[in-house]
Amino acid sequence: MVAEDLKPLPITKAMGGVDRGVKDGGVWSTGETIANPPHLPRSARQLAHAHRTLARTRKGSKNPDKARLKVGRVHAKVAAQRAEGLQKVTTRLMRENQVSCIEAWAVKNRVRTHALARSSSDVGGGELVHQVSRTT
Repeated sequence: MVAEDLKPLPITKAMGGVDRGVKDGGVWSTGETIANPPHLPRSARQLAHAHRTLARTRKGSKNPDKARLKVGRVHAKVAAQRAEGLQKVTTRLMRENQVSCIEAWAVKNRVRTHALARSSSDVGGGELVHQVSRTT
């Protein structure tokens, strides 16, 4: 095991927050926007192809298992991209501000709404709150 001396972050008097959105990933309290890279739409063709391949496989062979793993890999790649982006936002929020505020979303209700479901999930709003509450 490696022993590391962790130094606490310097105390600042700054207060900041994030106003989350669907078009932009969010807006800092300073007015600066957070980019919302569309991870799922970028991988949609790959995902559709993997699902079609899975649907065409013959049951009883090993091919459905291989195709299912490919679908899982595409989903895992999208999840990793989202997590990395959210990690960068939360790290910056914690390092630059002593007090951090995040807009409260009813994520469950946003996902129920057909028009907002996919884009709200792609932003990863619930995970942002989870990461910030875990770091504080």
